[in-house]
Amino acid sequence: MFESMTELEAICARFSAERMTTAERRALEIEHQASARLVQLGAEEDYEYFNTEFHTRLYRGAHSKHIYELTVMTRSRLAPFRRAQFMLPGRLAKSWQEHDMRGDGAAAGHAAKDHVSIVSEASAVFAAVDPMKPVDSIGMSS
Repeated sequence: MFESMTELEAICARFSAERMTTAERRALEIEHQASARLVQLGAEEDYEYFNTEFHTRLYRGAHSKHIYELTVMTRSRLAPFRRAQFMLPGRLAKSWQEHDMRGDGAAAGHAAKDHVSIVSEASAVFAAVDPMKPVDSIGMSS
């Protein structure tokens, strides 16, 4: 399912880079810059909410109702796995940096693919951690 999400987000990012209005682009940028404070505070739950809103704004920016609906549906099915990523050390900052990638349509699509691949890997790492084992400061089980 992460493969589907990778492609759908890449399409949305590419189309958004090409189709967003100046006002939509500015609103996305303001929202993104404001979220830096959440990263500094380590506010996982608040950042998770922001992250959902950021991605929804990006999906809408593609200006394709069909792609928007497919993407939101796929994202909702992956929600439990995506949520887990923010429990990994350093993931909030990394997510913010990935959102900071900008460019033309092709570059935005490529950055989105990389972003979802990292989310997939982070979710797999989180799922593999034994909750009964202590975890050190860099997220490694002892």
